Amino acid sequence: MISITFITDLLSSFKFRDYSILKNLNFNVNVVEAQSFIKLLMKGLSKGFIADLFYAWFATSPGLTATILGKVYRKPSIVVAGGFDVCKQEDIKYGLRLNNPEKVKYVKYTLRNASRVIAVSNHVADMINELEPNSKVEVIYNGIDTAKFTPSQTPKKNIIVSVGAISKSNLLKKGFITIVKAMPAVMKHYKEIKLLIVGEK
Repeated sequence: MISITFITDLLSSFKFRDYSILKNLNFNVNVVEAQSFIKLLMKGLSKGFIADLFYAWFATSPGLTATILGKVYRKPSIVVAGGFDVCKQEDIKYGLRLNNPEKVKYVKYTLRNASRVIAVSNHVADMINELEPNSKVEVIYNGIDTAKFTPSQTPKKNIIVSVGAISKSNLLKKGFITIVKAMPAVMKHYKEIKLLIVGEK
């Protein structure tokens, strides 16, 4: 059985989904979880010898740890770049490069040395290539469980859905303010349209 060491600073819902998917595919998954790079690295070194592969979300501390452990144990490392870790969008002050520029050298190391970097969109891949042209990047969009979410057989209604964690900082980053401001113009063309914003606080 292939053993995967999953490096994470916090096992949030989308990371837990990855964990569940890997377990359901019969991989032996060991989670190494800590809030700091040093703790991640120390825990990873103590468990890493059993790994066939190191996997992490984000090119920050988790990805850096996975990449270093991959080099130490001569095993492949896969890092998912999710956005904030590699992007730079000045108009909304979004991205590690703007908010924590001293950590960018670690992100660049991760992108350059990971066996594979997964970008969640073409835009994220472009940002990765801008930051570190020598990364081995591949675009894999986030997916859905088609057993749970299937196209409706009922007639379609005009509904705009915007999804994202709802917080003060995300109102601009996730585009909630933009879509709300745009609704009067949209409603001039589509009278029956509705806006649905979905997310946890």
